Amino acid sequence: YGGEALVMDPADQYLVEDETKQVTEKRRANHNEVVSWMRKTQYLGSENARYGSGADRQETKVGYKLFKEGITDQLYRDRQGQIAAINKTFEDVKIPCKKHPTKEGVYAVEEFEVFPDFDSWQLPYAQVLFDGDPIPSNKNKDELMDESILVGVNVDGEDIVGYYVPTEETLAYLSKLHNGEEVPDPEKVMEYNCQREYNWTIKTEGHRGYEPIYFFTFKNGKAYYNQIGTKVKLARKAKGSKMV
Repeated sequence: YGGEALVMDPADQYLVEDETKQVTEKRRANHNEVVSWMRKTQYLGSENARYGSGADRQETKVGYKLFKEGITDQLYRDRQGQIAAINKTFEDVKIPCKKHPTKEGVYAVEEFEVFPDFDSWQLPYAQVLFDGDPIPSNKNKDELMDESILVGVNVDGEDIVGYYVPTEETLAYLSKLHNGEEVPDPEKVMEYNCQREYNWTIKTEGHRGYEPIYFFTFKNGKAYYNQIGTKVKLARKAKGSKMV
């Protein structure tokens, strides 16, 4: 700019100093001393448990894995090394990553662009966890589970959940509907039987310790993610159904 020499701000100058530069300032030279009666700052986390709270060691700066491999002696120690390492990340990101980083033999076979599911984001979703298989062995088990429904009811003042499965006649009718072999009939009565009864506990985003869950749907060659805001756990009740 006009031939004038640029003067770097002292705060920025400190960031680009070589770590191998000889420290001549007495006050700075004493910063790394361990004082037995002074407790150093510790952060609550798994990293502190691994690295310990000793002096400012090399493995805490760069990483435990790199330290164990013995490649941290000259890594990032001078300004040029830091610049080279940063530039390398821009090239590395262009390399296709097909292999799993930790599991040998696992690799990607297809890639999808990922987007938020704006079309269905406003809909509530729940994850339902059963304490066992709700349907015993049955030749039509998969079809029955696809068409089964959960109904929350109050029986004699007790809130319970019923797992209802369609009768064979209803299942056949629903199958024809899905295959386009039957025209929907609003007057059609579909019968379901209560297969099991459950007590239930529920957790939502407002509960302490709740961790959000996300799921993917695949449409038009793209992946869309959405959030499950409710988690329901079902525990089977003792036999002796009060529901029909």
